[in-house]
Amino acid sequence: MNRRRQVAVISLIVLFDLLGFGLIIPQLGVYAKLYQASAATQGLLIASYSMMQFLFAPLLGRWSDRIGRRPVLIISLLTSLLGHLLFAMSRDLRLLFLSR
Repeated sequence: MNRRRQVAVISLIVLFDLLGFGLIIPQLGVYAKLYQASAATQGLLIASYSMMQFLFAPLLGRWSDRIGRRPVLIISLLTSLLGHLLFAMSRDLRLLFLSR
């Protein structure tokens, strides 16, 4: 794969990740109020995404070194897709946390 195509693929991956994060954040407050979550719970719900990134980044980095970047990126994207689908189908606060 040439350099230009690699940069395009990586840029698309980052775009999808940021869109998934950016489009969901405004909806978290709406869902949290719908499920009568306290302000503290709403804060935890919003922070949970960053907390999971903080916890799993070193693990994914090690896996990436062992099995390669591509499989880890594919697994990460599929996991994000699953999380977004779960978020869309959430009917209670517990599923919202799980989707994040």
